Formats: sequence, C-alpha cells, structure tokens
Amino acid sequence: MPSLVLLKEMIKALHRCVTTRYPFGPPATIIHGYRGQPEIDKEKCTGCGACAQACSTEAIRIKQGEDIRTIDVFYGKCAFCQRCEDVCPEDAIRLTERFELAGYERESLRVDNEVKMSKCANCGHTFFPDKQIEIMKKRVLENIKADIKTEVQSDLEKYSQYCVNCRRNLSFTMDTHTRKWY
Repeated sequence: MPSLVLLKEMIKALHRCVTTRYPFGPPATIIHGYRGQPEIDKEKCTGCGACAQACSTEAIRIKQGEDIRTIDVFYGKCAFCQRCEDVCPEDAIRLTERFELAGYERESLRVDNEVKMSKCANCGHTFFPDKQIEIMKKRVLENIKADIKTEVQSDLEKYSQYCVNCRRNLSFTMDTHTRKWY
C-alpha cells in the first residue's frame, strides 16, 4: 500500500513545478542574515592580519612585501563562515548578500588590499602597517589622564618609529621605558 501512495504523489509532482528556472525565473529572495561575499573596506582596513589568522579555509592570506603588506582574499576558497567579519577590530570586513560569484577566470574571484608598512628609524626593517600604528596611538591617548597626556603623546611619537627589538634596546636612551612614572 505505501508504494501506491508514493506512486500517486510522484505522478502529481510531474504536473506542477516545484523549482524555479534560475536565473531565468523570478529573482532569488534572500533572507535577512544571509552570509554572502565578504567585502573589504580599504579605507578602514589597517592590515593587522586578524582576518587571515581566523580564516579556517585560508581564503584570506597575508603577503608581506618590502614596503607593502597585501591582504589577498580568494572567494573560491571562502566558506562564508563570517569569522573574518567577527574578528576584524576596525569593522573593515562585512559579508554582503552577493552570492553569484561564478566567473570564467580564477583572478575574477580574487581581491587584494595593499597597506603601507612603517620602517624602523634605527635598523630600517618594516615592522607594522602605518594605519595600525596611527589607530593604536589614538586609542592609547583616549584612555590617558589629561595631566600626563602630552608627555605620553610625545613618548608615543618617539616610540612608534622603532621596531620591537630597537625599542627594547633604545628604551632607556630615549627615556621611553615602560616603567616610567606614568
């Protein structure tokens, strides 16, 4: 008996349409909260690399050049998991509702963002992106008491010109040691 009911339902299904003729039919409806193509806001991106560390599929990679750091996003590997959006401290990545990412060439699925790197004033090595250093200075100064803010600001200006090793080696001569009175 169950097979007769199944056969009857199959015959009914032949006469009615259960799918749309995409992309020739009506446009697909997207529900709120759909996770589609990640998009990078190049003005907000500091090049910190948090998104690349959080990406489990390695769709986001950091390419370190001499004076430039490149954040390379390859949508062909992206799982649209939203980890990059969640960990970005500057809200520079957001997942859009775009889902039609097919293309004829692999390079059409790739997006790059280049960020200028700072060079150490002492040894000449690149150490951090310029944007990241400027945002760090701003955030530190927001939380400092007004009476010592000018001294902290002058120390930050000196300190942010050097890489980690040079800061460590030159901290006493520059009078910017972390155990200073403030």
